[in-house]
Amino acid sequence: MKERCLISERICSWASPIRTYLSTALMNTCYRSLKTMKKTMAVITLSFLAFACSDETQVIKQSINNIKDEMVSMQSEMAEMKISIEDVDRKTEANKESINANAGALAEIRSELSFIGNEVTVLKEGQKAPAPGASAVLEPAQTADGENLIIIEDAFTDKSSLYSYAYELYRNGKYAESEAKFNEFLAKYPSDELSDNAVYWLGEIQYSQKNYEGAVTLFNKLVSDYPDGNKVPDGLLKMAYSYGNIGKKAESVVTLKKIVNEYPGTRAFNLAKKKLASMGE
Repeated sequence: MKERCLISERICSWASPIRTYLSTALMNTCYRSLKTMKKTMAVITLSFLAFACSDETQVIKQSINNIKDEMVSMQSEMAEMKISIEDVDRKTEANKESINANAGALAEIRSELSFIGNEVTVLKEGQKAPAPGASAVLEPAQTADGENLIIIEDAFTDKSSLYSYAYELYRNGKYAESEAKFNEFLAKYPSDELSDNAVYWLGEIQYSQKNYEGAVTLFNKLVSDYPDGNKVPDGLLKMAYSYGNIGKKAESVVTLKKIVNEYPGTRAFNLAKKKLASMGE
């Protein structure tokens, strides 16, 4: 019985240090495991955060790239819009020039119609029956293009009829006969309201026959003798053309500029401006 107690005591004395050791070892093991778990959790957390940050960085980078692409696209669209606007501006400017040209052409047409209207009025006045006692002779003639024409030549006592007859001869290319009749008109009616017109048509006769120096002489006579005549602007214009045809550019330019400065709104004004532009003036 005693021996058993001794054995039991010895076993208890041995067991106590073992228990203490095992307890300590277990605690150490738990502590190390806890630290390891903490480290692992920290690593996992950091990894997760790193992953999250990496994804966020990629998203930001992608967003920046998208913005850059949009900016490039917008710049391209703006460049295209600029080109379109410039194209519209060019077309607008071209349309303005076309409108101005058309307006100028319309002004010329109106002026020409007015000019023709004046001549028609004169011709209508000249269609009166010849005065009593006036002799009439049928004179066969041909127009410039060879068509047969019968002209009734009168010993005119009516100035309008004489003027109309001279003008009809001019229109049909019978320049010599027309010249004679216009000179006859001027000899009889040097101060008539149609006298400046007669001188103008004499100048046109010379111009039509390419006698440009003779034309200049007559148009100068028109300007000097009838400065207030309605044919002066047209006479100056044909004078300028005549100067150009005989190589006197300086005189032609001076005459054209005189028309532009002194006769705005006339048919001659529009044609003079065009001629100056074509001459680089």
